[in-house]
Amino acid sequence: MLRLTSRQRAVLVDKVPDIANIVAGAVVIGFAFGEPEASWPVVIAAVAMWAGALVFALVVAEDKP
Repeated sequence: MLRLTSRQRAVLVDKVPDIANIVAGAVVIGFAFGEPEASWPVVIAAVAMWAGALVFALVVAEDKP
C-alpha cells in the first residue's frame, strides 16, 4: 500500500475523482467533435478507467489503524 501522510492521502482522495471526471469529459468531447460514430471499445475502456480511479480513491481514503 502507499505510505502517505494523512495530508497527502486527503489531497489524493480529493484530486483523483476530479482527474477521472476530466478524462471522461475529454472522451465525450472528443466523440462529440471528432468521429461521428463512437468506438465502443474506447467508450468501455474510458468508463472502466473512470470507475477504477474512483475505486482507487475510495481505497486510499480508508483509515487504516
